[in-house]
Amino acid sequence: MEAKVRVDAQAEGHLIPRTIYGHFLEHLGQCINEGLWTERGGEDLFQGGIARPVLEAIRSLRPGLIRYPGGCFADGYHWQDGIGPREKRPRRPNRMWSRFGKALGPDDHNHFGTDEFLALCQELGAEPMLTVNVGSGTPEEAAAWVEYCNGSESTYWGQQRVMNGRAEPWAVKFWCVGNEMWNPGEFGFCGPSTYAQRLLRFSSAMRAKDPELRLVAVGLGDPWNWWNRVVLEGVGPHADYLSIHAYYPALFFLNHFIRRDRRRNADSFYWVMAGVEDFGRILDRAGRACVRHSPPGKPVRLAFDEWNVWYSLRHIVRSNYGLREGLFAASVLNLLQRLAEQVPIACIAQMVNVLGVVVSDGRRAFLTPTGQVFKLYTENAGERWLPSEVECESLAMAGKRLPVLDASATLDASGERLALFLVNRHYEQGVTVELELQGCKPGHAATLEWLCHEDPLARNTFEEPERVALAREEITLSDPPRVKLPPHCAACLNLTFGV
Repeated sequence: MEAKVRVDAQAEGHLIPRTIYGHFLEHLGQCINEGLWTERGGEDLFQGGIARPVLEAIRSLRPGLIRYPGGCFADGYHWQDGIGPREKRPRRPNRMWSRFGKALGPDDHNHFGTDEFLALCQELGAEPMLTVNVGSGTPEEAAAWVEYCNGSESTYWGQQRVMNGRAEPWAVKFWCVGNEMWNPGEFGFCGPSTYAQRLLRFSSAMRAKDPELRLVAVGLGDPWNWWNRVVLEGVGPHADYLSIHAYYPALFFLNHFIRRDRRRNADSFYWVMAGVEDFGRILDRAGRACVRHSPPGKPVRLAFDEWNVWYSLRHIVRSNYGLREGLFAASVLNLLQRLAEQVPIACIAQMVNVLGVVVSDGRRAFLTPTGQVFKLYTENAGERWLPSEVECESLAMAGKRLPVLDASATLDASGERLALFLVNRHYEQGVTVELELQGCKPGHAATLEWLCHEDPLARNTFEEPERVALAREEITLSDPPRVKLPPHCAACLNLTFGV
């Protein structure tokens, strides 16, 4: 199969913030308890609870941002339970997730709290994003949290932070004002007008402690933008971002997908690949709402701070996704690079075990193919997106057309290295990709790095942690440049040139 990609290296593309390569930690299933954090003790644990293999697996992802503590959990969480000496912290029931059983909502020992999370972000070089409790908390509680994180030692809560071992303020910039208030299962469930009034009260209290905060309002990916319009018009200049969450397949289609997923065939594979197109439509709709209803002079942008595939309730206890889901993630990252101007924040849900990027038993860890994809992108992506065009065959999918090849191009800060990300979404056929590079002449030497396996559903395990792993090869480019991609493959071609 043949395809062509055109890239204009002289175009003035937009910047790509590292915050699109974000992740998410929530007290849910085995994400934190016996995933990120172990209670089994031992030597050489980061912050007293994160095993070194787990830490290094997470570090290899190079996360640009991490969101915590939820998610739905956040609207039942009181942050003061998770500070101070660990032996004095109260053990609390998981108010949100224990309603579905202890496996989903184990008790929270509160040993991984504010300071442990922020120390982890600092260690990894990731921006932290905290979600305040709007559902069962108060503006005063949220403001105290801001003061604890960002206040000087002359403030009451800043002094408490110093007493707990952190002298300098944490300087947390991004704060989500609640989570999914439109969700009937959420603590604090309400309509958009009520939520907008709550956000104004929280904003006033929180910004009295730190006026430089960047606040994320709750949004909704509904087809009519009703929620988003009411919220944006109600909060005016008090929100900086609008949060959008999307999982594939949507719950309405879940049973249909499960029937397909039981068959290891091309139909099931393509159905997952097509989900990226749904994400694009959701973000496009929400982006239009921001353009139309943002206050004059202050455009609100999107925070796509929960996204992933999600097939089963048990997967939010612990799951181990395969290559198919990794290729889905690669196409989402291509989408996010293209949309980074309007969607500067994104978080895959979640970082450890739950819909997992990293699989851990609290002591050992390995990257799923999705984690390998994040490595591919964060190690190679440049700081600026370049426009590109793809000519290729398309697959018919329930009346829609799915292009076989997906591509995104980036340029590094020096202007001398182009990284072209390619996803071959064909189940069975390889693709030979011809490159047409405008405004640049690459050298003959290039580097091709790829992720593939003969089985499109292949998974890594503790016994075979690199069954699906990145491979790298130095190649010599032809004229015109061509690269061959195997079936169901994600790749990055690195070129150097003078523009």
